[in-house]
Amino acid sequence: LESSLKMERKRRDWTWPVIVIIVFLMLLNLHAQTATAAPGSSDSGTSDSATAVDAPLPQHVLDRIDRLEREVARLHGEEDQTWLDERRAEEVKALVHEVLSDAQTRASLLSDEALAGYNNGFFIRSPDGQFYLKIRGMIQTRYTFNIRQDEPAGQDGDQGGFEMARTRIGFVGHIIDPTWKFMIWTGYGANGSAILLDAWVKKELPAGFAVTAGQFKVPMWKEWLVSETSQQFIERSLLTAKTSGIYTQGVVGEWQNEMFHFALSFNDGMNATNSAWNADRTHWAVTGRAEWKAFGDWKNYNDFESWQGSDPLLVFGVAANYQQGDTGGSTQNPDNITWTADALWKFGGGNVFAAIVGSHNSGYDSATASYPPDYYGALIQGGYFITPELEAIARYECGFAEDDNIDQLSVASAGFNYFFKKWSARFSFDVGYSFNAMPAFWASSGMGWLPDNSHGQVVIRTQMQLLF
Repeated sequence: LESSLKMERKRRDWTWPVIVIIVFLMLLNLHAQTATAAPGSSDSGTSDSATAVDAPLPQHVLDRIDRLEREVARLHGEEDQTWLDERRAEEVKALVHEVLSDAQTRASLLSDEALAGYNNGFFIRSPDGQFYLKIRGMIQTRYTFNIRQDEPAGQDGDQGGFEMARTRIGFVGHIIDPTWKFMIWTGYGANGSAILLDAWVKKELPAGFAVTAGQFKVPMWKEWLVSETSQQFIERSLLTAKTSGIYTQGVVGEWQNEMFHFALSFNDGMNATNSAWNADRTHWAVTGRAEWKAFGDWKNYNDFESWQGSDPLLVFGVAANYQQGDTGGSTQNPDNITWTADALWKFGGGNVFAAIVGSHNSGYDSATASYPPDYYGALIQGGYFITPELEAIARYECGFAEDDNIDQLSVASAGFNYFFKKWSARFSFDVGYSFNAMPAFWASSGMGWLPDNSHGQVVIRTQMQLLF
């Protein structure tokens, strides 16, 4: 468009001189024709010359002059229109530039250069990339129905109802530069009580080292380390609830390369969530975990699912925790050693996870008014994608306490997950069956399992999860 306007201006620049020349030549021709046609004219006769000039113009000359005047008027109009066209062209160019800029902005919302947008969570980024904030949230709406054969006296038998199992909001990102990472993960439990979970800062160092300080998960049991947003079943196993601990406060150092990952933590013990520095608890605790990746990619080790077409993965892990109990305050806590070994195998559409665990106590626990028994357990679970969205799942867990009054844990569960958009939106169903009586030692109401004096307890759960 700009090129066409320039050519039009050049054409207008030489049009006027041509018109002037044509008019001048026509007037000369007119004068010559008039002088020749006048009667009695001579080269030296003044009266004859005056008569020729005063004579009326021929009609064909008047017609030519009229056509020239109309042409001049048309050219004036085209000049005005050219000016309008130039102005309109500038407006069009400005509009096109605005549209293109908006389109480029929208197209780059998912790119690394975008300053704000959505990419597995809403994010804000500084132009230089040194500051990054991602907002995360989760809603888990659950229905649980429990069927007991021989419930304790004074308790209801069959029970069912809805609950907001988990409502979470959190922030992750980095500050100063991408090596300074942070996470805050908080929210509400099923009873509406607020709880702070993750709250830590992590500094990544050269050569695969990293240091984390704050409140974090005890780096031991693998099923517990997998996020609550990405569990294969609606809830973790009863064995995990008994063994893994919850959150602790302290520091943890890590090292990782292509094959190995090691973590060593100095902390306040396996159950030190949101506790003050002088609270009655363990004196101190040390936790260590080592992992060996036989093949695969570490980025696929954050959950249990093996999506159709994904790369295979095999990782073996061992971990242990030792904590020295606090016996000098108003409560007494026993010394404890807990250990575990586990393996996760993903094979492109299916997975198997297996683990064994042991816990050994030494001392009196004033919280339970008893000497806690040692116990052991084992777990195996897996899943297989029937379609890209539908996954069938199954699990079996067992536990043995060194106390004749505590029945063995023996529970089998099965169900399915339907992923509308992977973890962002999924519907889950599972049903569990207890082959033995469910003593209070193993039971967990938050997971749907209640104390029962007879075998045959059934727990049915459904859940809709929204993650953003």
